[in-house]
Amino acid sequence: MKNVLYGTTALIAAGMLASGSAAAAEKIKLNVGGYFKAFGVYVNEDAANRRSNALVREAEIHFTGKTTLDNGLQVGVNVQLEAETCADQIDESFIYFQGSWGRVNIGAEDGAANTMTYGDVGGVADGGVGTPSFNYIQGATIFVFPDLSGDAEKLTYYTPRFSGFQFGVSYTPDRACEAANGASGCNNYSGTQKDDGSDAAVGSVYEFGANWVGNFQGVSVALSGTYGRAEDEAGSNDPKEWSLGARLGYNNFSIGGVYTDTNDADATAGNDSQRWQIGAQYGMGAWKVGIQYSQAEFEAGADTQKIQNAALEANYVLGPGVNLAGGLRWADVEDDADTAANEKNDGVAVFLGTRLSF
Repeated sequence: MKNVLYGTTALIAAGMLASGSAAAAEKIKLNVGGYFKAFGVYVNEDAANRRSNALVREAEIHFTGKTTLDNGLQVGVNVQLEAETCADQIDESFIYFQGSWGRVNIGAEDGAANTMTYGDVGGVADGGVGTPSFNYIQGATIFVFPDLSGDAEKLTYYTPRFSGFQFGVSYTPDRACEAANGASGCNNYSGTQKDDGSDAAVGSVYEFGANWVGNFQGVSVALSGTYGRAEDEAGSNDPKEWSLGARLGYNNFSIGGVYTDTNDADATAGNDSQRWQIGAQYGMGAWKVGIQYSQAEFEAGADTQKIQNAALEANYVLGPGVNLAGGLRWADVEDDADTAANEKNDGVAVFLGTRLSF
């Protein structure tokens, strides 16, 4: 598989060199975009020593640009800068090459299994009920979508869409430098080659995605399926993950859901989980309302944790790129171990704020 992906990149390079007039194309010019969202929150939960109110925010500045060479090859760049100093100062950063043969991405971003999954419907306020920065109730975070490799450095290929179908594959050499694994901001940018087993982390991550989109008598349909497998560099607990997703839409109404199953996450034996969500939303002019329910069960040895989330949200467009959003969220956390770090909790959060897109 590595040879296939590297071979695809070589073909792209050969195509670029084959055009003698490619240098006549315009140099890439960067555009600035992004978003800034800020909310006031009131929380009533069982967890002790927690403030009942907060001001929360999250923002990114995106630098994007592309050019089309005279041979038709499109080349682009995408860098997403966090608007505050945190674990990952750069969220995603990658370049891409695109043509009639498909698209190749090179850099730190989500893999094909994550980007090709459908079913996230109903989280209309800030991008989803599971968004960590806005999942205000302690211990209630759920990442429903498949994501074995996170934003670690990878090579991804997407086929063109034909008869509604599209396929994708990603290869990640080593996830050790991905921020979610505790090493913030390195992402192999220095070019340091890591040895297999040197960090007892997850390496050689392969992720496959496939989806189909179509329309039946005015009903839009989107279906997806993914599979991922990684290598335990220090043992035999190879992580594996698969998912199924679907979305249906008719006029201004849509409904969708996704299910993800993970085994031996982070190369830890018995670290398994089953996560799913279902949601619906309806748009009325400048208004959009959504409802969503998510559930996850995590197993780690003798410990089992169950998390439930539900949300009712609304979004109103005040003007171009200016949204007013708010809603009500509920969560319930049950943990067999009932430890201080992962205690049982039940809570409700009410929030109101804005999201600016630019």
